[in-house]
Parts: sequence; C-alpha cells; structure tokens
Amino acid sequence: MENTENISAVLAQNISSLRVSCGMTQLELAEALNYSDKLVSKWERGDAAPNAETLLKMSKLFGVSVEYLFHPHSAEELSQLKAGRDGAQAGIKKAKARNRGLITAISILGIWMVALLIFIILWILSRPIWSIFVYALPVCFVTLLVFNSVWNRGRYNSLVISALIVSIVLSFYVIFLKYNCWQLFLLLIPAEALVFLSSRIKLPTLRGGKRKSAENGGKSAGREEKESR
Repeated sequence: MENTENISAVLAQNISSLRVSCGMTQLELAEALNYSDKLVSKWERGDAAPNAETLLKMSKLFGVSVEYLFHPHSAEELSQLKAGRDGAQAGIKKAKARNRGLITAISILGIWMVALLIFIILWILSRPIWSIFVYALPVCFVTLLVFNSVWNRGRYNSLVISALIVSIVLSFYVIFLKYNCWQLFLLLIPAEALVFLSSRIKLPTLRGGKRKSAENGGKSAGREEKESR
C-alpha cells in the first residue's frame, strides 16, 4: 500500500514538474490531452491517476518515456531535460524558418524566370516587352502575401500590401506610359493611408482556453469520472 502511494506521489510530482518545465498551465495540458484542468489538478495532487492511454500521450507530449513518469528525478535531471528539449525546439524552429525562406525565394525566382522566358520569346519574335518585368512585381507581392499570411499569421501583411499597391499602380502607369499618367500615383496617398489605418485596428479575441474547455467538457466528463475513482 505504501509503495503504491509512493508511486502515486512520484507520478504526481513528475506530471507537475514536466508541465512547468514545458511552460504549460494546467488548462493548456488539459486541452492537449482533451481533459479538464480540474482532473489535471487531481493528477498533480495525487488524488487520481491518468490511465495507460493518457500516460502514453503525456509522455509523447513531454518528450519522455512512460517509465520516466514513475521514477523520481532530481532538479538537475529536469533542468537537463528542459535544456535538451529547448535546444531541439530551437533547432526545429530554425529549420522551419530556413525552409520557409527557401520556399519563398524559389517561388519568387520562379515568377521572374517565367517573366524572363516570356520576354525572351517575345524578343525572338522581334517584339521585346521590357514592361513584363514590371507586371511580375504584383505577382511576387501576392505570393509573399499568401506565404506571410500562412506562416507569419499576417504579421507583416500591411507592409506587403503597401508594396503590392505601389506595384499595381506602377503597372498601370507602364500600361498607359505613352499618356504619361503620373496622376495615377496620387492614388497611393489615400491607398497607403487606408492600409496604415487598417493595420491599427485591433480585433478582440476570445479566450480560446475557456471556449475549448467548454467544448471538451462534455466529451471528457465520462472518462474523468472513471479515472477519478
């Protein structure tokens, strides 16, 4: 009986320590495992224990083995584990950023290669149109806008949109170059002002934790009742 209590205490301590070392709250851990934060609190107090399936998910989440959860560990071991995990995550983030940069560069170069190919074909036909490179600018900025929206959550969208507007106006100016329609650039004043003011708008966000917790409450209620017994 005493041995069982010791194992429960070790498990509770490890869950709490690993959660803190990962920078997670009880609510965030509960959402990751599809449980409520109340049950996570019971796990960390030793009042209840996760089932085998939950232990497996938890070990993968923390980057340790299931066996690790049932053995006591010193603060130094936990610090080393955290340092290794942080190093691995930093390496992954760096690799992702590098790959995204390469994909963006390849896409932009692909656009310019197509523009150059069209220019060469027209040149061979004795109809070179240098303005094709100007028309490629909006395409490049639209590509950047898409990538930035997907990968950076639109953090720099206002800058990309500003450049896109300038490239579009420049393209129209080139189209009507023989008319010298410099007045088109006056459109940049209100257009850029609209982009700037739009970027200042802060949309209210709902607290995802409460919403997700409410959604998952019904699904996990039955399992929590079983595990808390």
